[in-house]
Amino acid sequence: MEILPFKGVHYSKQAGSIQDLITQPYDKITPKMQEEYYKTSPYNAIRVELGKDLQGDDENYNKYVRAEWYTKLWMAENIFERDQEPCIYVYNQEYVHPDTGKTVTRMSFIALGKLHEYSEKIVYPHEHTLSGPKQDRLMLMRSTKTNTGLVLMFYRDNEDAINKVLSGKTGSEPLFDAVDEYKTHHKIWKISDPATIKKVQDLMDPKTTIICDGHHRYETALNYRNEMREKNPGFTGKEGWNYRMIAYVNMADPNLYVFPTHRLVRDVPNFDGAKMLEQLKGNFDVAEVEVSGSAVDAARKLVEMMGKNVDKHAFGYFPKGSKKMYMLTLKDLSIADSIPVEKSNDWKRLDVTILHRLILEKQLGIDDAKLAAQTNVDYERYVPEAVEPVTKGTHQCVFLMNPTLTTQVEDVTKHFETMPQKSTDYFPKVQSGLVIQYFPDKETVK
Repeated sequence: MEILPFKGVHYSKQAGSIQDLITQPYDKITPKMQEEYYKTSPYNAIRVELGKDLQGDDENYNKYVRAEWYTKLWMAENIFERDQEPCIYVYNQEYVHPDTGKTVTRMSFIALGKLHEYSEKIVYPHEHTLSGPKQDRLMLMRSTKTNTGLVLMFYRDNEDAINKVLSGKTGSEPLFDAVDEYKTHHKIWKISDPATIKKVQDLMDPKTTIICDGHHRYETALNYRNEMREKNPGFTGKEGWNYRMIAYVNMADPNLYVFPTHRLVRDVPNFDGAKMLEQLKGNFDVAEVEVSGSAVDAARKLVEMMGKNVDKHAFGYFPKGSKKMYMLTLKDLSIADSIPVEKSNDWKRLDVTILHRLILEKQLGIDDAKLAAQTNVDYERYVPEAVEPVTKGTHQCVFLMNPTLTTQVEDVTKHFETMPQKSTDYFPKVQSGLVIQYFPDKETVK
């Protein structure tokens, strides 16, 4: 993977406190969050990253035009400043693990990554994308010639050589230090030393990468690159728009966590939780957990049991009205391998695949179309929020999940297959507005 340092644009000190200026990624911003960001500071990155639609907007005046205006104005007024030397940026995110309570620091580095079509087998996706978000991001790129948001990518470095090189450069005061609304601590250091940058480039050069978060952003950058190449037939390949600002994280880092997404079932006709449990015993071994006190406490105990059986394809099952929760463990891998779909065994052996095909679809009639429409399934990241709707009776049952392993993501993507819906949840999210890629049409990078 070819990476390059770049002259990043970022907020100057006169813009104010950095934590009043950055935002969550555009696709994680609710209307309420958008409103709060607007109120926090007149220079908040929301005005570029995800501006408001206003009454009377048309093709000549709209959120994309306003984003361009803010970008140019803030550069002119030194709200934004640009580094004079090409840099890479170390990005540490410190947070409290929601299940263990342990303080964790996830380390990544920000650099320009050369844009590759997936067919080149250098960058691999693991999710499907939609046309709407890509068109939105493309309009923004055309207007501002910037990327305020990051794409998060995996690379594999079992010796952790890159992080060891970069860790030695984080002893100084960080460029930025901010705490977001989810209490994640974000720190950025910039590195301009050519020798250090060269070491990282050499280590990254033979590697392939997997997109974790930001498939729409990456594919939009590809679309923009292709559009610019058509307009500029004499392109050199070194124009800034041939590259995309990316945060790279080592998938072998023990501080990288993929979180599960639990499935809540509702509105299934003639649902009978006890009857379904008996039907599931054909494919799954069943262990019980008594719900003698708090259902959340019982669920946490169940999740702990599941974690000890992560290699055995274990699920938690809690039907409405039950005094017990159940751990379902797949009896034999051949059951998964026989799922009637033209996919690799690596894909068939994903916990999410097993749940969707053998339980939701086979037992409850919830097929891919219903999953996509979310007519019968809701999703929750955290155990208390997943269990509470069942105890209150608003949902018929919940299936608690183990996290998807990074090695499983790696295995599936190498078959050029995308993961089932809601297979992975990467937290914390990389913030928008910390470092900005600026790519004027004719400017080259090296």
